[in-house]
Amino acid sequence: MRYTISILLIVIFAACRSDSEKSRIETSEPNEKAIANLLNKFREARADTLEINSTDELESEKFAFRGTRLDSFEISMLPKKMRDRFVDNDFYGCYRFTLDSSHIGLIIRAPSWYSTSSIKLFVFENSSKQVLEPYIELAESTGDAGYSLTKRSLILKEDEQVNYLIWQHEGEDMSVEDENDTTITSNDALHLVTFNKSKFDTLDSNTERLLKKYAMLKRRVD
Repeated sequence: MRYTISILLIVIFAACRSDSEKSRIETSEPNEKAIANLLNKFREARADTLEINSTDELESEKFAFRGTRLDSFEISMLPKKMRDRFVDNDFYGCYRFTLDSSHIGLIIRAPSWYSTSSIKLFVFENSSKQVLEPYIELAESTGDAGYSLTKRSLILKEDEQVNYLIWQHEGEDMSVEDENDTTITSNDALHLVTFNKSKFDTLDSNTERLLKKYAMLKRRVD
């Protein structure tokens, strides 16, 4: 009797293991396909003086970052903190480019305060086949009640390293809320950022120095 029970347990164990292996294989194949489908939503671009900007006319065919809408499964591959922050699941794949031998940059138009006006950079890691947690915002165009925010960037390849020159302008017109208050404030800031192994690092935040070094951006700001 014990012999019969042992044989039965072995058969059950083998069957469970077989089903488990089959399930693992079956689930891995759609994942590979899903990754390919995700990457195909992005147009190939060169990381060499690529300008990133946003606009109020997000649906215009002339808008370079209109993008292709990601489906729910593709969105599930994005960092959890991004998915949890925005529940409307409105993300658009725009461009992809090579960061280094191990990573691919994914430029995605993502939800913001009132619309999908935020252009963000995510990083896909080739070895793990995952989109990493760190990401940065490269462009934005929004405002409310006299306050305005404009951000745009240049992706630059310098000495075989991909860097991001991010210009941000914030302005506020107090007369929108109080016609007797004519105060208008304005602030410009530049940051030079790079991706190093698994995170984004700020290389420089000295606006004056960066404007001198990258005169081409100053001409565009002016």
